[in-house]
Amino acid sequence: MKRAMVLLLLASLSLAGSPVEAAAGRAPVNARAQALSRAILGTWQLVWPEVPADERELKLITPTHFTWTTWKTTTHQVLATGGGPYTLVGSDYCEQVSFALGGVENVAGQVLCFEVQVKGDTLLQIGPRGPDGGRSREVWKRVR
Repeated sequence: MKRAMVLLLLASLSLAGSPVEAAAGRAPVNARAQALSRAILGTWQLVWPEVPADERELKLITPTHFTWTTWKTTTHQVLATGGGPYTLVGSDYCEQVSFALGGVENVAGQVLCFEVQVKGDTLLQIGPRGPDGGRSREVWKRVR
C-alpha cells in the first residue's frame, strides 16, 4: 500500500512539469518541451534585426508573462514597450499582448504566435507568415 502511494505521488510530481506548463494547466508534452519552457526564462537583448547603436531592446520572460522595452541609451527615453501573459506548447510561443505603447498600440489585444528555439545563449523567434509568405525572424541574446 505504501509503495503504491509513493508511486502515485512520484507520478503526479512528474506530470506537474515546468512553471509555465503548470500555470497553463497542462502537462509537458515531452522532455524537450519541458527543457524549452525553462530555457526561455530570463532577460534577452534583441540583436537581429539590428537596433540603432543608441538604442537597446530587452525582453523579459517569466514563467507566466513577458514584457519588452526599447529605449534610447543616450537620453534614457522609452521609445516603445509592451507585454502580457504568454503560452508555450511545444515550441509554439504565443504572446497575448495586454498593453503596448510608443507607436505599437495596434498590437494591444492581439495574440502573436511564434516558433521559438533556444541554442545556448540565443533565443530564435520565428514569426507568423506575412502577406508576402515570408516569416519574420528575431534573434535575442541572453543578458547575464
